[in-house]
Amino acid sequence: MDLIAGTDRIFSSLFGNCGQTCVATSRMIVLSNIMDKVASRFKQQYKDIVVGDPKAQNGIETASHRW
Repeated sequence: MDLIAGTDRIFSSLFGNCGQTCVATSRMIVLSNIMDKVASRFKQQYKDIVVGDPKAQNGIETASHRW
């Protein structure tokens, strides 16, 4: 699996449904030789989250989910 596809799937598991599912990711094991790339990708993906109506095309969480 390539890094982008892998991080996209993990990120989806982390933040899909605001992390409130019984199968939400809580820990990851990342090889040390790709840790910096994975961390950088997650930081960028987190910055791209749109706070807003979760039913909207681009909003995946509401402000109340960020408590």
